Amino acid sequence: AAALTLALLSGGSLAANAEPIPGTGTVMGIVHDGDIPVEGASIFVSLDGGGAGGFVFSDANGSFEVTDLPFGQYSVSAFASDYPTPPSQSVTVDETNPVATVDVALVPWPSGTSSIVGTITDATTNEPIFGASVDVNGLDVAYSAMRTTNEAGEFSLLNLPAGSFSIEFTATGYASLDETVTVTADQSLTVNGSLRSANSSITGHVQDEFGNPVEGLYILAVFDEHNSANQEATTDASGDYEITGLGAGAHTLFFGGTGTPYVAQARSVVAVENTAVVLNITVEHRTTSAIGGVVFAQGHGVAGICVTLYDVKRNPVGSTTSALDATYTVDGLKPGTYTVQFIDCDGTAPNYESTYLGGSKNFNKATLVTVTAGVDSLSNDVALELEKVKKPKNGK
Repeated sequence: AAALTLALLSGGSLAANAEPIPGTGTVMGIVHDGDIPVEGASIFVSLDGGGAGGFVFSDANGSFEVTDLPFGQYSVSAFASDYPTPPSQSVTVDETNPVATVDVALVPWPSGTSSIVGTITDATTNEPIFGASVDVNGLDVAYSAMRTTNEAGEFSLLNLPAGSFSIEFTATGYASLDETVTVTADQSLTVNGSLRSANSSITGHVQDEFGNPVEGLYILAVFDEHNSANQEATTDASGDYEITGLGAGAHTLFFGGTGTPYVAQARSVVAVENTAVVLNITVEHRTTSAIGGVVFAQGHGVAGICVTLYDVKRNPVGSTTSALDATYTVDGLKPGTYTVQFIDCDGTAPNYESTYLGGSKNFNKATLVTVTAGVDSLSNDVALELEKVKKPKNGK
């Protein structure tokens, strides 16, 4: 690999600009897989701190060149389909080193004996879609790749390791399609995609129970009939919204709930091809609130911690368990002041000490949380400590 790199760097294909701009330089190099040059790799060159840089693709020889860069320290990043992303490299371009060279060595993903093939078609006409993107990522294996369909709408991924993969099909003018598949060793799995035109939209107006327009309300549209990427919108100052790029079919719109002043709602609506369907919404102000945060221990999040809230009379009023992402939320709370307790209740090691918000082990010294109607308090993080091992008395 080193011999190939030196040969290409010394050749004319990577020569610096014959008439450089004063005070500028060049970053150049080669992208390769062993002795094989890699064509079409994306190369990003960015000045530390921002303000300058460039983007190019490696050519058939794997070479690239970014010129007219102001003197400074640069970060060089490379991305190529079928390869893990290598670490960024740092280079300096200055008067003593106006041409900085970079060797980008790529190592392929682990290979196997499985394959995924398929055809992408238009859901309405059943015609193949040329140029559709197929983005594949391993769920339980280290693998990532992207393919583009040919004129027959076909794609193939060969020499895959056995495992589970997420596949996203996308094409200009179509709603995306997501699939999850599992392939075993020596299996050739066919996964076809039928994409719906993304020429439908849902528009409308959102007001509260008093008839006032609601600004800044986040609305999420989930495609019920198609495993597609969700679309979203936010109401403007007049309370109006528009969700575009939808495929025809049934959608569910979600809005309000925790983190907003309004009661959560879900509304069903059918998007019609080449049509803007109108859905006006009335939301009601929440009379309750939520308390939440993240549970940490030893510098990382912890799931499975029991969380209990107490009112000022020490009555338990709500409980939950920290989720897989270590967050917790207790909703439906009346306006008031609360004490939050955290107990390691899953019975598995490591074990953590019972703690109140603020880090105290004493109820009376806990940090209190006060909420008002419809206003949540969701940044009440806590750091747990490992349970201390009691030393036996008298050496026993």
